[in-house]
This record gives sequence, structure tokens and C-alpha cells, in this order.
Amino acid sequence: MDEERVVQLVEKYLRTHPLRNASIEVVKQGLRQDGKWWYVPVRPDRELPRTYEYYEVLTEIEDEIKQEMNGEVDVLLVPCS
Repeated sequence: MDEERVVQLVEKYLRTHPLRNASIEVVKQGLRQDGKWWYVPVRPDRELPRTYEYYEVLTEIEDEIKQEMNGEVDVLLVPCS
């Protein structure tokens, strides 16, 4: 899987898992691959009052991508500022 496909996949899930009054964006400059693992930096577009909800959404997205890809690729969403 190439970089552009990984970004599209993550962005698709980010759209389907909205946060209250905020959206999450991929920071493409920090994207990197290590074997089958993709480290995808993400950040909310504003300060979040409930950080735990943000982390829960990221975990849900990682799990759903793993299921969709049948373990062929692993994505770790890395919060950044």
C-alpha cells in the first residue's frame, strides 16, 4: 500500500468518526512507514475539552482499518500539535 492510499483510507475513517465541534486532519509531512506499519500523524483543528474522546476515536479508527485490511497493513494514528 502506498502513502496516498494510506492517507485516503485514514481520511475516510476520520470523516465517519466526527468529534464534537472539531475535525481531525492528517499531517502528511510526518507520515512514515516501517515494514507494514504506517505512522500517521493527526491533529484536531481546535483545542478539545475532552481529550479522552479524541483518543477513543483514534483507537476505534485504528481497529476498523485493521479489520478492513485483514491485517495486511497496520496504521498507528499519532496525535501531534
